[in-house]
Amino acid sequence: MNAVAAAVAVAREHGLRVDEPRVLRDAHNLVVHLAPAPVVARVGKLMADVRPGIRERELALAIWLAERSLPIVPPSPELPQVVHERGGHTMTFWTLVERARHDGLAASSALLELHGALPEYDGDVADFWPIAETREVLATRVALPAFVSEALEHVARELRYEPVLVHGDAHLNNCFFTAAGALWGDLEDACLAPVEWDAACLAAVLATESDAGYERALAQLPCDADRLRLLVVLRIVVIVVWSAMRFGPDVARERLAWLRRNAS
Repeated sequence: MNAVAAAVAVAREHGLRVDEPRVLRDAHNLVVHLAPAPVVARVGKLMADVRPGIRERELALAIWLAERSLPIVPPSPELPQVVHERGGHTMTFWTLVERARHDGLAASSALLELHGALPEYDGDVADFWPIAETREVLATRVALPAFVSEALEHVARELRYEPVLVHGDAHLNNCFFTAAGALWGDLEDACLAPVEWDAACLAAVLATESDAGYERALAQLPCDADRLRLLVVLRIVVIVVWSAMRFGPDVARERLAWLRRNAS
């Protein structure tokens, strides 16, 4: 059974009408709108193999945040809010939010609201995964120029921080904009990290391209400038490594070139 069929089968068993499942994204997860139901299935692919327990942690955190009316895409109330399994696939179900135009100020306001609440969360959370996990992927799954691992190890030596719980993957494609404001989704990378890690996820886009929405969002976030510079290098290493693992090394050529010029 393929991933789309598995998600449709689980949804229909719980009484949802699904006529035209529509794939919204096919990357580390398969994201499917179960049209016409206002429900999105996220079916695990690569991530569950690399980071066991990721679905359960993400869902528990999302439920906690949604119960407090914080600005996230909530789990769907149309199905039991648990990790479902079918045909070898694990999946969770979320409320459909139609995307509107990026609004950097709304995104940063919502992110700051999350940052204000996350220290109170006492559930199971991941440690800061980008260094150890990326080191393992570099050693076992991809072949990239030596300067990529050198940049990673430079950050590992220099980085000092007090860990706090952050979103973990705060780029604007993980933010959904509505008339009422911004909602953050995709909490699977939430972890105990430097507080600037979310800002680094925004700033890494600006390292290689210009985007006014990202500029406005980043400007609202308080950061230690030196730590942010280190974390931008780390974020770009993460993007390069994961892109190479998923799509091949040619996909990340511009960011590889940036690392060669800027990492030391």
